[in-house]
Amino acid sequence: MKMKTTLVSLVSAMFIGTTGYVGYQTYQTNMKINESELLLENIEVLANGEASGGYAWSDPIDCTGIGTGDYCVCEEDGPGNSCSSPGSKTCDCGRNC
Repeated sequence: MKMKTTLVSLVSAMFIGTTGYVGYQTYQTNMKINESELLLENIEVLANGEASGGYAWSDPIDCTGIGTGDYCVCEEDGPGNSCSSPGSKTCDCGRNC
């Protein structure tokens, strides 16, 4: 009887220990994921903050003629993605639009 009680106690302790270890490892894994997501969000906010007051692509401008395409110009405080060469165009009408 004493042997059975000792065996049940030993198995129970191993089960509780294993469950605790697995739970802690899962917690650590989730914490790493949340930290990396937060880091990426911070980087995105910082990158967008630097673009304000700088240069960005304009709204599309229609080339004259049918089927000639559209182009954008790099302008100060434009509504599009950031750009670095003021006055540059995405394409020249009639050639590569």
